[in-house]
Amino acid sequence: MLLLGLKILAYILAFFPEWLISSVALALSKGFVYFPSKARSMALNNIHLIYGLSPNSSFSRQFLKQNMRSQVHIFFDTLKFALRKITFQINDEEILASIIRDKLNPEKISAFFVTAHLGCWELAGSLLAKYSSRDVFVLAKPSRAKVFVDFLTWLRGSTSLKVLWTDRPSLGKQMFRAIKAGQILGFVMDQKPEKRQGINVDFLGQNTPFVSGPGALSIKYQVPVYSIFVTRTGSKSYQLVSEIIFDPEPKDPSITPETVTQICATKIASAIACYPEQWTWTYKRWENRKKSDV
Repeated sequence: MLLLGLKILAYILAFFPEWLISSVALALSKGFVYFPSKARSMALNNIHLIYGLSPNSSFSRQFLKQNMRSQVHIFFDTLKFALRKITFQINDEEILASIIRDKLNPEKISAFFVTAHLGCWELAGSLLAKYSSRDVFVLAKPSRAKVFVDFLTWLRGSTSLKVLWTDRPSLGKQMFRAIKAGQILGFVMDQKPEKRQGINVDFLGQNTPFVSGPGALSIKYQVPVYSIFVTRTGSKSYQLVSEIIFDPEPKDPSITPETVTQICATKIASAIACYPEQWTWTYKRWENRKKSDV
């Protein structure tokens, strides 16, 4: 019953007009900034850690307000393209189409596409599925509440994406089969690895654990790694950036999983530097942050 309610609510929100979405975004951003919450404290501490801005400064709060407005607009855009199939203007979409259509589809080779919680990562996955002649799998960390897992599976299924949940015992076998079948795997790599057991890399100037799987599997099975970011530039308008960031051929024995993981982290950090207001600052990514009075 709760899942049905979430689906109905999602359809209602997908039909909100732009003027109403703008009003909701403005109200939620103001409320988020001025009312104490764990998420607000986390975001302000992260901003303080990376940019050195005092959590009590007007600069920090204005940045967070802009960040929350972007998140709200992107959330509504996600519902609109997933449920209503509304077409957005995607600048440089042809770059991705060329990579998949001219390179990956004819050669029937697998590829990893890495992205971050930046811009509309769900739209990035949808575009991969749009051009691939084979299945596209995205790895996702499940919520503790099963109803939200079921809801996200349903929402992503409407864009032809297939979800591999990272807590499943069969994850390794599923990924192996996908690689051997020449299918695409998508990774949102800026999230914490399970139990923080990953590879430590330099990310935004901080020693940060990243998931080790993409780097290790890329080397082991000779899978090329591409980056993909889809960032919002205006109403119904997005900018796509995608390029190869690691080519396993020719094989180089000096390349390690740490090397590939650092390449991914550096590329993600560069994308965040271009659109910092569209990154999700509310995640707990760093354990040893300096605690600030927020």
